[in-house]
Amino acid sequence: MVFTLAACSFFGRKNADDQRDETEEQLVIDLDDGEEIMQYISNMSLRDKVGQLFMIRPDQLCFSESSEYIHTSDSGVLSLTDEMILNLEDYPAGGFVLFDKNIESPLQIAAFTEDLKASCSTAPFIAADEEGGVVTRIAHARYKGFELKTYESMESIGRTGDTQKKPAHT
Repeated sequence: MVFTLAACSFFGRKNADDQRDETEEQLVIDLDDGEEIMQYISNMSLRDKVGQLFMIRPDQLCFSESSEYIHTSDSGVLSLTDEMILNLEDYPAGGFVLFDKNIESPLQIAAFTEDLKASCSTAPFIAADEEGGVVTRIAHARYKGFELKTYESMESIGRTGDTQKKPAHT
């Protein structure tokens, strides 16, 4: 089994001259080689190790915004700002959970997630709050340009009592 960490080390970090390092480096770690994994982890700072435990909303990197702004569904960040990059350097995160307010279109979300990855010292997990049924950020967002299969909610399947029933899609 092979585990690939893209955007690792210093890729995407701002250097002392405030320039973005344009050389993409990719680290491939063989998960069967415990020594290689331990070496990678031992080179991480304590701050980075602790940061790997947390998945956050991208909006939480906007320290200048109020808690109400961060937790409202009315507006959210759609791209990475200089403030967010600086805060991410000081407070690394293991991943990001995107909500409807962070998703505008397929092109926007692709650019946003690439920028998030490039700003992390270790490739982050990136997830969408996509529970199915009522909570669907992407599957039902055809108006935003997403063309994905949609499925009936798990709740409706559960109400049938049929444990063999498979979700129908449209």
